[in-house]
Order: sequence, then structure tokens, then C-alpha cells
Amino acid sequence: MGYSSVEDMLIGDVRSNILDKQAFVEDAAREIDSKIGRIYQVPLNLSQLEQYAVLTIKRLNNHIASGRFLMAANAGDESIHAYGRMLVREAYQELDLIASGSIQLDGAPLRPGLTDTTGPTISHQDQVSSLDAFYEPVMGGRQMALWEPGAMP
Repeated sequence: MGYSSVEDMLIGDVRSNILDKQAFVEDAAREIDSKIGRIYQVPLNLSQLEQYAVLTIKRLNNHIASGRFLMAANAGDESIHAYGRMLVREAYQELDLIASGSIQLDGAPLRPGLTDTTGPTISHQDQVSSLDAFYEPVMGGRQMALWEPGAMP
């Protein structure tokens, strides 16, 4: 399970007899879901997404899985370890843009109740406003007189 496959990983000829590459791909998909899951229904169904969104999600899955694998398999080789860190860092920068709504995944269903991902969403489901409820005991149910500039109290 994942948005990409082991064959798509960007690891060259780096090998490990003890690390499971498929586990890195699946864990990367869970990382993606955890970041964008507050906006989109996850796991994403790639067949519903626009082509650019499919490519974006697959690339992010590849970068995170590859980066994590390279860091785990080559802790002693600083150049390969740095390449792995760079892959993860770049993927997270783009994931943050998706999670903030700056980049939208066309075709991906939004979480129920979420309508606009580009600004704050505030939902008040009370029948009475909080301000009116605050003044109710003080005013005893009377309406507050509107103040007009220049008017004397």
C-alpha cells in the first residue's frame, strides 16, 4: 500500500539486507496522509485525481520513502545521508503548501464540512451569538441601545 512503488524509489544501487523498502513506501504514504488529512479525505484515491495531482503525490511518496531509506541505510556516508535529508525536506515543503491550501489537489475529495481551504474556516452552530449570551444576564433581556457618534449617553 502506498502512492508509489519500490521500483520508483530514488535510491540508485544502494542496498540493504535488513531494511524493507516496501515498509518505507507505505510509511511515506502514511506521512503524506497525516499532513494533508486535515483537508482531504485520506487515503487518496489516485484514480479520482487530476493527472498533475497524481504525479505530485507519487513524487512526494517517492521522495519521502527514498530519503528515509537512504538516511537509514547510509548513516556513515554523509553525502548520501545529506541527499536523503534533502529529498525529505523538499517533499515536506511541498506537503506544507498542500496542507495549507496553497496548492490544491484537484479531484481529491475534501473532508466533510470543509468548504474553503484557502482561508480560515469558522463555524458557529449556536442559535444565539456569544456576545448576546454574554450581555443577557446584565441587560435582563432588554435590547442594548445603539450608540451613535456624537450622541450623549
